[in-house]
Amino acid sequence: MVAPFIYLFRNELWNDIKPSLLKTAPLLMHSLESKHKMTGDFDYMVKGDDAWNELLTKKDVAGQRHGEALSHDAALLLYQVKRLAADAPVADFSARINEAMTEHFPYTHMQFKDAESKSQWTLDQVPEKHGAECRTAYAALADKTDLAAVADKFVEIMTAAQRPELEAIPVSYTHLTLPTKRIV
Repeated sequence: MVAPFIYLFRNELWNDIKPSLLKTAPLLMHSLESKHKMTGDFDYMVKGDDAWNELLTKKDVAGQRHGEALSHDAALLLYQVKRLAADAPVADFSARINEAMTEHFPYTHMQFKDAESKSQWTLDQVPEKHGAECRTAYAALADKTDLAAVADKFVEIMTAAQRPELEAIPVSYTHLTLPTKRIV
């Protein structure tokens, strides 16, 4: 009597996974759906937990297709070759570093000898206009292994340089009061 409920829960997990794959990876979705179909009276359901576990293995470096890491290496190399414009906005730099950190660093075969070398790579991505300031700040950093902190510091420097009026305004939220009436 418990088995049908377990099947329902397993299928519900699939129902949660399926919409995210529908537009981005329809072939993968159909592959998972056919591979993890339940049998017997429940052949219209999918083992969502098994499909999820397969997705997790695909995320790992060991679960990559042959040659997949090369595309991540190529993306990082393209960033090195195709530099940001000297006066590129902070948003472009931030988007580039965020994409590298989340989409490429975990899967690349490029040899970064340690976390500090990834931070150095991030410094190399700074637009030329802000290079001197960021190199000075980088040299003064105590912990160069925290890639997110290093990138945040560069964004802070670039923002202050591009929008000096923001740096001059002291920000304090202690004096603000929220309205008590609903504004229509």
